[in-house]
Amino acid sequence: MPSCRPRRAWLHRRGLRAAAPVLVAGALLAASCGGTTRVAVPSGPPPKLGPVVFRGSFAPTGTSRLVTNEYATWNPHAPSAVHAADWIVTSGSLFSRNGDGWSGVPDGTSPGPQSSPTNGSAVFRMTTRADDFDDAAVLMRFRNHGLTSTSRTPKQPWDGVHVFLRYSSAAELYYASLNRRDGTVAIKKKVHGGAHEVDGGTYTTLATGHWKVPYGQWQDAEAVVRTVGHDVAISVYVDGHLVVAAVDHGQGGRAPLTKPGRVGIRADNCNFDVSTFEVARV
Repeated sequence: MPSCRPRRAWLHRRGLRAAAPVLVAGALLAASCGGTTRVAVPSGPPPKLGPVVFRGSFAPTGTSRLVTNEYATWNPHAPSAVHAADWIVTSGSLFSRNGDGWSGVPDGTSPGPQSSPTNGSAVFRMTTRADDFDDAAVLMRFRNHGLTSTSRTPKQPWDGVHVFLRYSSAAELYYASLNRRDGTVAIKKKVHGGAHEVDGGTYTTLATGHWKVPYGQWQDAEAVVRTVGHDVAISVYVDGHLVVAAVDHGQGGRAPLTKPGRVGIRADNCNFDVSTFEVARV
């Protein structure tokens, strides 16, 4: 049997461990030397980061405090559409407030060109225009002002703020839940097809944990995604604490998402703002 030492040393340098089996969300992730090696779940402090390769701007276009919205995405050639250099909003509205990005007070009605009087941000989906983020850390400073609900969007356990990773489409992505109504943090994979499709894809939960949401306070989040061999390791930190981590080695019967993609923010029934959104190499 070949020696494991070179691989273990490489994993150690990457902030990962390949020693004892680890139990995460009910799945035993075994690390072996021969045959297929499954990487152990990330642990410990956040990894050392490389250079920042993206820094999002929340400056409004012209004199409007609207940065962009779903109307601009679905009506790209409309003269009244407000576009942003950095962002694509497929649902809801992104505003600028005191230099920060803001969802507005969420409502459940799709917005017009200026997101007034409605913004549709009860279902908020925003990604970067850049789509080439591979191994990366998303660094986000955000504040959750509180949760709401509408007739279109009744209360759900997952209401809150989430980060998109390796987003190829609305049906192929990872996302990490930072704040949820039920106090859970989670890492999920969404892939095309499946028996329980939502918007053309099916979710698989990779790991869960717990984090008490400090409503009204600024939080610093870091979501790290990287490919290790044929697996994808994801770790999530809030205010410097590791709150949830997972390795996707094909759960849900679908291969890990190893291709580069977009990153972004998802929010459900949540009034939030974000002062910093950066992407760094890892």
